[in-house]
Amino acid sequence: MNFLLCFLFLLLSLNACQQPFYSKEYKIENSIWTYQQVVPFQWTVTDTTEVYDVRLLIKHLPDLKFQNIYVKAMTEFPDKPISEQLLSLELLNPSGIPNGDCSGNQCESTIVLNEKIQFSALGNFGLKIQQHSRQDSLPGILSLELEIIQSIP
Repeated sequence: MNFLLCFLFLLLSLNACQQPFYSKEYKIENSIWTYQQVVPFQWTVTDTTEVYDVRLLIKHLPDLKFQNIYVKAMTEFPDKPISEQLLSLELLNPSGIPNGDCSGNQCESTIVLNEKIQFSALGNFGLKIQQHSRQDSLPGILSLELEIIQSIP
């Protein structure tokens, strides 16, 4: 029993200290995300054998008026055409309570975009995220951060 607890603690400790392969945060000006503000992320892959988890961290005000927001995600590959996908990012539960952690005057929701993926080619990759909701301006969005972290088997 003690061995199992020690193993679980070690596994959690390794995951908590893990440095991201890529991490970039973009602040949303005046905390109002408009259609015109496309959020770009770019990174370079030098090893196609590693396995990664890709997460989007969204910081927002606690009194956000939207349960979810729709975005258009445009993925750029070094060896393929751009791929576009519409996503619904669930920031609040149906009762209006934030899905993420809140502290002070902001909340942070983590959206898992991909788990245990391998990049298909060496070179430059990109992800552009564009607000794609019913209204032009979404108040209460503070920042978007993309994290690519080596996956733990």
